[in-house]
Amino acid sequence: MNEWKPIDTLLKTPFDVLGTDGRWVGMMGWSPIRNGEYGWVTPTGYQVEPTHWMDMPKPPQMTIETDDRRMRHEDLTGTIKG
Repeated sequence: MNEWKPIDTLLKTPFDVLGTDGRWVGMMGWSPIRNGEYGWVTPTGYQVEPTHWMDMPKPPQMTIETDDRRMRHEDLTGTIKG
């Protein structure tokens, strides 16, 4: 089970995690913000100052019904072309 951890225990990487400042909770990563400076930002580019973080949870198990078979979400991962 994921638990909130103090932000100073998180390595500053671009990988997405959940962050919070006690009021806001959302996905964030370490990214350039301006003039060579880096900071925590949301996927939409909003700069945040989190106090805690946790790993992203796994998505719920999904089953997709088709005319001839059932497929788990994992069976489809990476097969959708954009």
